[in-house]
Amino acid sequence: MLKVRPCADVELAIDRRRRGSRLHRLLAALHGELDARDDRPTPAGVDPAAYSEMVERRLEECLAQLDEHPLAQAFAEIDRRLLARWLNDYVEQHRRYDGGYKQADEPVRPRLFETSFGLPRKGADPVSTATPLRIELEDQRILITGRIDRID
Repeated sequence: MLKVRPCADVELAIDRRRRGSRLHRLLAALHGELDARDDRPTPAGVDPAAYSEMVERRLEECLAQLDEHPLAQAFAEIDRRLLARWLNDYVEQHRRYDGGYKQADEPVRPRLFETSFGLPRKGADPVSTATPLRIELEDQRILITGRIDRID
């Protein structure tokens, strides 16, 4: 006997966690690039054509595929289109955000991205710590771990 068994059902699904991680990496890269400029603009302060070019370049870097499978390429294209739309909508969101700080000396800008506590450190982030936040109430101790997307 060959002992052949049927294959498990294959389920096609978008990996939303991967998409969210990609979006976070893209936003950090875009803000890093803007922060490195002499005029340090927010996304709303960049020429729209230059911002679109920056988004397309960062998307290409982020979505460079090693997997040549057509299905993987199709999912990557879906992600590329959705992320591009979100990043272009982000300009208007940032314009409203910037408007809330018109009284400030300068626009509020992100200083740190993906800062974690109680989790393994990633990259060269000087603020993240592997030590969890510790809360003690009477005879109980709570340890909290997490990651903060953006700190202005």
